Amino acid sequence: GDRRMGHVVLALFCHRRHAAKISSVESSYTPTGVLGVGTNKGAVAISLSFRGARLCFVNAHLAAHQEKILQRNLHLQGISKHLRLGHTALEIPMQFNTIWCGDLN
Repeated sequence: GDRRMGHVVLALFCHRRHAAKISSVESSYTPTGVLGVGTNKGAVAISLSFRGARLCFVNAHLAAHQEKILQRNLHLQGISKHLRLGHTALEIPMQFNTIWCGDLN
């Protein structure tokens, strides 16, 4: 599966022999750019079950520079809260084994 938000992209691939072991594939995105709608910053995510293990892969592009650490931390919290995957009443870390990647600065 794949998911895009502006230039932030996430694509997952698996070997065909494992395809039947994957289920419940969902994708979502949340922008954190200009005014909370700009797609230059934010995250895309894909969740799935693999042999019963609930996994979530998040590709995030966060604010640059050392002085933006508080902003990055707030954006990470918002991303976890606003991605719409699985049970939407629960934040991502509460329901998935989560793997973060991307331009985390």
